Amino acid sequence: MNFQELDALIEQAMTAWPAPGLAGAIVHNEDIFMRGYGVRSLDDPTRVDERTIFAIASCTKAFTALALQLLAEEGRLTLDDPVTAYFPEFQLYDPYVTREITVRDLLCHRSGLQTFGGDLLAYGTTYSRDEILWRIRYLKPTSSFRSQFGYQNIMYVSAGHVVEAVSGTSWDSFIRERILLPLGMTSSTTSVSTFTADTNLAQPHIRRHGMLRQIPYLNVDNEAPGGGINSNVLDMLQWVQLQLGQGTWEGKSLVSAARIQEMWSPHTIIAPDEQSLQLYPSPHFQAYGLGWFLRDYQGRKVIEHSGGLPGMVSLVVLVPEEQLGFVLLSNGETAFTTVVRNSILDHVFGVAPTDWSAVLLDVTHKRELADQEAVRKTEAQRVPDTHPSLDISQYVGDYTGQLYGPATVGEEEGKLVVRLTPAPSLVGELEHWHYDTFRVTWRDPYFPKGFVTFILDAQAKVTEMKIDTPNPDFDFKELELHRIRHDHIAQS
Repeated sequence: MNFQELDALIEQAMTAWPAPGLAGAIVHNEDIFMRGYGVRSLDDPTRVDERTIFAIASCTKAFTALALQLLAEEGRLTLDDPVTAYFPEFQLYDPYVTREITVRDLLCHRSGLQTFGGDLLAYGTTYSRDEILWRIRYLKPTSSFRSQFGYQNIMYVSAGHVVEAVSGTSWDSFIRERILLPLGMTSSTTSVSTFTADTNLAQPHIRRHGMLRQIPYLNVDNEAPGGGINSNVLDMLQWVQLQLGQGTWEGKSLVSAARIQEMWSPHTIIAPDEQSLQLYPSPHFQAYGLGWFLRDYQGRKVIEHSGGLPGMVSLVVLVPEEQLGFVLLSNGETAFTTVVRNSILDHVFGVAPTDWSAVLLDVTHKRELADQEAVRKTEAQRVPDTHPSLDISQYVGDYTGQLYGPATVGEEEGKLVVRLTPAPSLVGELEHWHYDTFRVTWRDPYFPKGFVTFILDAQAKVTEMKIDTPNPDFDFKELELHRIRHDHIAQS
C-alpha cells in the first residue's frame, strides 16, 4: 500500500468535510501507518495524534461478543443456552421470547425489537444498567422473534449482564482484565469517569443550522456493553491485529480461531437499502454476525463495525483475505469516515478510484434537501387560527409511563415546559402549534424540534401526552406518558 498517496487523499478530503479531527491506523500485511489529522476541538488548537482518545461507541459490541466467546471457550456458558439460565430476572414484553431467547440472539440483533428501540432509557438518564434491564419488559416488539434484523443496544447491555453473572466480576473489569490489558490497550477505558484534565481527549462536535459546534461528551456508562469503550488508534491497532491473527496477538493466543470465525459468520440477514447500494459497489450480501457487520466490497468479504455517539463516529474494518485492517476515529458527525474507508479499499484492491468525497457530499446534500422538504411539508399541514382546548395551566402536571418512568409539564414564564425526569438534559419548551399539539424545542442541541400532543378524555381532562421528535436514533413515541390524576390518588 502506498501510504503517502493515502495520506494525501485524507488531507484533501478533510478540507471538504466539517470534521474537526480524525485519527487513523492501518495494517496491511506487516506494514503499519498511523496518523492524526485536524484538531481535538474547535476551541483547542491541539492536534489530533495516534494517542488521542475518542469514543469508539458501537465498535464496543465486538468486545462484548468476544467476552462471551472467552467464557464459552472455558466451558462456563453455551451461546445457545437461554438468557434466563444465567439471568433469571431477564424479562421481555413477550413471555415466549423471554423463554426462548438465547445468549446468541442477544448478539445478532434478532430479538423482534426495533432498531434503537428503548435507547431513550439510557440517553442522559440516571438509570443504571440494572434499572434499564428491568424496564425493557415494557418495550413492545415491532416484529416477530428471529424474523428480521433490528439493531439493539439494550440487548448488548443484557449480554454484558450475562458476562457479569457467569464471570462473577463486572463487565468493565472483565473487558479490562481479559481483553484490554492482555492486548496492551492501556489507554482504553470503559467509562468517561476515567477522563482527567490531562487526558488527550477529542471533543464531540455536531452540525446544526449550518454551523459546527462542540457539545459535551455523552456519558454512556449505563449502556457501556453496547457502546462505552473509549480508545485511540494506537490501542485499537492491537485489536485489529488480534482479529487478523484470528485470536492470536504477538504470538499469544487469546481465543481460538474457531471462535473468531463464528463471530465472522452470518447470523442475521440484512436486506440491502438504498444507502448500502450507494456505498458498497456490486453488493452481493449483507448480514450481522456476533458483534460484526458482514458484507462484500468488490468481491472481497469485509468484516466491520461502525459506531456513533452524539458528535463522534468510529469505524473498524477487516479484510482477512488481504491481511488488511484499519480503524478510523472522528470527532465530527459526518460521513467522512466512509469516504476514507472506501478510498482505502479501492486503493488496496486496485480498482479504478471513485471520488467518494463527491459521492458522499451529494448523498448528504440530498438528505439535507429531503429534511428541508419534510419541514416545509409539516409547516404546510399546520392548521391556522386554532387554540388549545384548555387553559395552558390545565396541561401542567405529572405524567408517567411503564417503560420510561416520570415526566412533568410545568409553566415557566407563561410557557409550558416538558421535562423527562430521568434525563436532566431532556427539557423542552412548548409553543402552541394547533389544537392540542405544541411544538417542542429541546434545550439539548442534539435533538431537532418535535411535537407534543395532549390527549383529552370525554370530560375534557388531559389523560396523556404523546411526544414525536423525528430523528434517526431515538423513538419518543415509545414513551407512552399518561397523566397522573392526583385527585384519584387522594381519594384512594
